[in-house]
Amino acid sequence: MLLARIGTNFSSNIHSIPRESQREILGIAEEVLESGDEEEKAAIATGFLEEILKAWDEGFDLKSLWEFVGPRSRSFCLDWNEFSGVASPEWMHQGQ
Repeated sequence: MLLARIGTNFSSNIHSIPRESQREILGIAEEVLESGDEEEKAAIATGFLEEILKAWDEGFDLKSLWEFVGPRSRSFCLDWNEFSGVASPEWMHQGQ
């Protein structure tokens, strides 16, 4: 639940977070998906990333951050959209 709250706060306050910090935060999420244990990976995916996708569904500009989203995080987002029946825009598929 903590990572869900962090994801919500991240997307809600994105304009007050410096771009380099945005990159670092999303980089940490990617590192956990790459090398964390299963519990850590699940927490990042189902907490942090799902909240960001939920915010995107509600108007959050995820496209402006997509360049900072790593390949494992991108893959999760695309898979989650497919599972949820949400069409992923072309910019989400670029670099896949």
